[in-house]
Amino acid sequence: MKKLNHLLAWLIMLCCAAAFCACSKEKAPEESLDLRFHNGKFRIAQLTDIHWGDETSDTVLNSMLIETVANEQKPDLFVLTGDIVTSGDARKGWQRLLGILETTRIPYAVCMGNHDGEAQPGFPADSVLAWLRRWGKHCINLHPMPNIHGFNSAIPVLGESDDSVRNVIYCIDSNSYPADSALLRYSDYDWIHPDQIEWYVEESRKFATANGGKPVASLAYFHICVPEYAEIIKDPFTYGIHGETCCPPSVNSGFFARAFMQKDIMGMFVGHDHSNDFVGQRSGICLAYGRQSGVMANSPRAPMGTRIVELTEGRRAFRTWIVTLQGEEPAYHYPMGYLDGQCREVLPATPFEPRKKGVAYTMYSDPDAKDVQTMLERGVTLGHGTWSNIDRWAKVPEDHFGLAFQAMLRIDEAAPYRFTLISDDGSKLYIDDQLIVDNDGSHSVCERSGFVRLAKGFHRMRLEYFEDTMGSTLSLKYCTPNMDERRVPDDVLFLPD
Repeated sequence: MKKLNHLLAWLIMLCCAAAFCACSKEKAPEESLDLRFHNGKFRIAQLTDIHWGDETSDTVLNSMLIETVANEQKPDLFVLTGDIVTSGDARKGWQRLLGILETTRIPYAVCMGNHDGEAQPGFPADSVLAWLRRWGKHCINLHPMPNIHGFNSAIPVLGESDDSVRNVIYCIDSNSYPADSALLRYSDYDWIHPDQIEWYVEESRKFATANGGKPVASLAYFHICVPEYAEIIKDPFTYGIHGETCCPPSVNSGFFARAFMQKDIMGMFVGHDHSNDFVGQRSGICLAYGRQSGVMANSPRAPMGTRIVELTEGRRAFRTWIVTLQGEEPAYHYPMGYLDGQCREVLPATPFEPRKKGVAYTMYSDPDAKDVQTMLERGVTLGHGTWSNIDRWAKVPEDHFGLAFQAMLRIDEAAPYRFTLISDDGSKLYIDDQLIVDNDGSHSVCERSGFVRLAKGFHRMRLEYFEDTMGSTLSLKYCTPNMDERRVPDDVLFLPD
């Protein structure tokens, strides 16, 4: 019955699309297309690499996918990230697709891909965009920007109860192929150019100024990935399908670096590489592929779909997941880096309820130790006592010392937790005798993370640390899907005896 309902809805949408193509003479008077939060949430559905052809069977599945996403996910915005209509009669293809999008009455934004505009001679990408500006009643970007490469836009998302800008969505043109043949020899694809990066920085600063100097949490959508995507493939906390080599331009024009320095972009979302849909993080920025939204790369392992992003008003955080005609896939939580279902075992709380706050420590010394275990097994005991936290040290040696902490950790919310150890040199974290984070070894300041699902109540915590030479650092942070990352505070740490 559900499939029959999808088919009937698709037939109705196709009729509406045909009526749109036949009857529209010019773009209707604009209604208010302001984007804003509803019930504290804002959802974006990414459609990418549809590669729609003329009179081909994939249009049926694409129509069903858009209808399913619109009705079941109820996004507040569609973002099309390139390579949309790439063969056959491009005008006819865009008319049909536009008709389907318009019947949903959901605003949409378009980023160009390297193949858009190649479908039909005389209808290049800039002509496609001019046509969309004229006919797309619910298309909210593509305003011409003279003297800047490509078509770029900054779309504000307003608060539910006021007109303050809560988030910004950047749609950036990653262009197609290098115009200079001497450069094309070295890079198959073009890149985000310096003038576009300068435009982004200026927009970012304007939004921050209006926000009292604080960067406005943002997302960036474009077609061709930046080189940094290839650097997270082997990260243990990168999830999803890596079915083909990442294909960024051979030149790194610095967009990721600028986003890092501006401190506003939480995540980047691309297409282009059809067999990839992985998601992970680098330097605090989420890097994600959308799921290919056409039948070109359709397979049982990765059926065509869309990537949903759900923002939460007032938080620098989002959830993202893949939706197909077969259903939803597990959600990824940013900035926690957690994938639903990742931690299934729940560590139960202990019946012991301590009363006195603090952490107990024992201090060691061994000039030859290069790891935590050696320091604690062979080191000479220098003393022991209590501190308020693992980073509130009293007098310690300058080098070649170790610390073993014992505490009861109070957990106020039953949830999956990410613990992050930042240390110079090595450190290890155990919860209820399970190793959660291993950041051991002789090294400069470095951070490592681990996940564990904890029941509400008290849990035994053991943290081991050693300092070799040249500076000492130790910090412990945690977060949950509902709690932003923070230093583990003094008031949740209790003495074990």
